[in-house]
Amino acid sequence: AEVDECGECGGNGIDEGECDCDGNVLDCFGECGGTAEEDCFSECGGTAVNDYCGVCDGDDSSCTGCTDAEADNYDGGNTIDDGSCEFSVDTPTNLSAEGGPARVILSWDAVDADSYNIHLADGTQVGSTSSSSAQVLGLSPGIEYCLYVVAVKTFDYNGETITSEPSDTACATPQESVGITWG
Repeated sequence: AEVDECGECGGNGIDEGECDCDGNVLDCFGECGGTAEEDCFSECGGTAVNDYCGVCDGDDSSCTGCTDAEADNYDGGNTIDDGSCEFSVDTPTNLSAEGGPARVILSWDAVDADSYNIHLADGTQVGSTSSSSAQVLGLSPGIEYCLYVVAVKTFDYNGETITSEPSDTACATPQESVGITWG
């Protein structure tokens, strides 16, 4: 039996892929047992690393932005939320008003909202509902009332409550209340 290059009788010598008898390997500079590594640009001894977006030597900006799917500026490619989400609520449409006994009956097309505030044309809020219809009670007969509706929604992202633009105005004149009426 012969002694191999590592001094072992009958040994196999330096194992394949290693550069010495201690099991070390060459680093990217070719130094046996060295610690130099290639960075993400394949530069030996370089310092560039992938950012959280997977971009070599990046600044995370390529995947930073709004991550809330309910937001107007949502981007499904963003993985880092930067607090820039913007929200809006659609304006109710097709508002109609009909006079009833000492009341005006309103209806409109529903939007994605938690509730609706009902206002007189002068801006005074006279009611609120979670439905897409409502009755404004206790109105004087023979006087025309013009009203509009504003949609209201609270977003989980920031807890902010957002209101829509006012709907178009609809007008109706309540009738005289005769006898017993039920709300």
